Amino acid sequence: MGKRSAVVELFLGDMGSIQRETRPSIQREDQLTMETKLEQIAAKARREPNLRFTSLAHHVTRERVQKNLSQIPKRSAAGVDGQTVEAAKESFEEWIEPMLQSIHRQGYRAPDIRRVYIPKPGKTEKRPLGVPTVSDRALQRSTAEVLSAIYEQDFLPCSSAAGRSSAPIMPWRPSTRSSPVA
Repeated sequence: MGKRSAVVELFLGDMGSIQRETRPSIQREDQLTMETKLEQIAAKARREPNLRFTSLAHHVTRERVQKNLSQIPKRSAAGVDGQTVEAAKESFEEWIEPMLQSIHRQGYRAPDIRRVYIPKPGKTEKRPLGVPTVSDRALQRSTAEVLSAIYEQDFLPCSSAAGRSSAPIMPWRPSTRSSPVA
């Protein structure tokens, strides 16, 4: 029997061959990338489904927040502080350390949310919309990334959820991820 592919290894939970064959950087702790760390969290969650993760704050890093900040569209609305995405990128060094320190000591409080009212389609009524600050949006995305690495392991391949790339599976059909349900 030949070697199994990295995908098979990933789903079976045996990360050993992946570490040796495709990810030599996983050998040393100081060389781990952000994605590799998330893969390790996901593998641990998959191997030990009853495990309770007690602290994940150390996975919300400066690099992860900066990466998520860069993914926020430039035309996004400013929050209550009036800071645009471009301004947040320019002043990143000023606000990231205090934010991370408050997260790590469990004292982070999200800034106020700017409330705007947008028209409902086809009606004269307006609906409220909350706009967080740009820095808080970057932090929210970073936190969601870490939590998704854990909770995605609880879903079965036949599960469907909003935002997933696979089409929803109808309950009366056999589960196949490769063919979308019409």
